[in-house]
Amino acid sequence: MAELGNVVILIAGEVEPAWEEDFHRWYNQEHLAQRIVLPGFLGARRYVNSGDFAGPTHLTINELESDAVLQSGAYLEMGRHPTAWTRRVREHAKLTRGVYRRIFSIRGPGPLLGQALSVVWADVQPGWEQEFHHWYDREHLPERMEVGYLGARRFERVEGTGQQYLVVYELPDERIIHTPAYRELMANPSEWTRRMQGHMQLKRAVYRQVFPAQRGLFTRAILNAWQPPEGLTAPSPQSALVGRRGRGQGGARGRKLSTGAMDSLAQM
Repeated sequence: MAELGNVVILIAGEVEPAWEEDFHRWYNQEHLAQRIVLPGFLGARRYVNSGDFAGPTHLTINELESDAVLQSGAYLEMGRHPTAWTRRVREHAKLTRGVYRRIFSIRGPGPLLGQALSVVWADVQPGWEQEFHHWYDREHLPERMEVGYLGARRFERVEGTGQQYLVVYELPDERIIHTPAYRELMANPSEWTRRMQGHMQLKRAVYRQVFPAQRGLFTRAILNAWQPPEGLTAPSPQSALVGRRGRGQGGARGRKLSTGAMDSLAQM
């Protein structure tokens, strides 16, 4: 899966209902635009819970070449000096962050990316880790590919709190979990699956992509190639970088995209 990262940052959580609209604008117009221009950031996607399973309402996956980018000066500068908009949104959102390194991947013959994800957070009973990995890679993931999943990646947490393992399944859309083939698979678990169920704890949710509006990643290339409608200003990738303290009036950190500009970009 060379098109995706070896490392991901997974952000998940809740936002106060009255702040949902501002949260989405902040994430699309400022937060992602700042990060996507950094070397090593490959792309990002944002999702909302489909409602099929309990779990965090909002989810973002940032694709990275490696975790080295998280130690870069530009990235650390953003964390040390958040913008006023970032500080305001943080007061009304409860988000968790985890950094995960890929340990296994599988994909089918068709498109790599769909319009939905199934996400599983997992912990394993000590002493069962090796069989857990064998079961997942040799049986569980291939079974999902047979019922129409596009691909899957397994990760191990290297930073943050929560479950040790993460699985990200690429789905054509969220309807696949309601198909007869999938229901048959779930109703008839294998002996190996039944044995493993007593030695692992899983949390699962299904997510529908909301940004970009179409399947695929929000990338620097999209930002570079975007042509704004008449009357709007095209965003400069460099303008999204966090500026140094004191640059410009009030330590400006680069202009944000207008609401109309970002709404147009979201349709690409």
